[in-house]
Amino acid sequence: MYFLIPSRQQNLPDIMTIISQAQVQLKNAGVDQWQNGYPDEAQILEDIASGKSFLLKNSLGETIATVMISFEADPNYSVIEGKWLTDTPYAVVHRLAVREESKGTGLAGWILKQVEAMCRTAKINSIRIDTHEKNLPDRKSVV
Repeated sequence: MYFLIPSRQQNLPDIMTIISQAQVQLKNAGVDQWQNGYPDEAQILEDIASGKSFLLKNSLGETIATVMISFEADPNYSVIEGKWLTDTPYAVVHRLAVREESKGTGLAGWILKQVEAMCRTAKINSIRIDTHEKNLPDRKSVV
């Protein structure tokens, strides 16, 4: 059993451990995503303060994933190549990372299902998420 709960400032060490593991994995896979110090503690603390940072915990209370979920318009998506399918309100997913020993177990997909449920509750019909073109595990989770 898993629980997606809001992050708190005291969760920062767990979150940064998971992000560090993801940075190493991406580097080892030849993906330059998250290799320039992003996301850093300041970004995660901003996510926490704004209520957008969430943890995935298992039934033992262990933190096994982190994600930023927002229901506000994201300026990064205001100008894109191409066109969005809708111009209606949307949810945004950023900074999704799973603890190393839990990778490949479908947890990123589980988190995205929870985001879908949150969207249904909020009457939002669109989710925007992006990743590096070479980040195949992420791309698999969102397709």
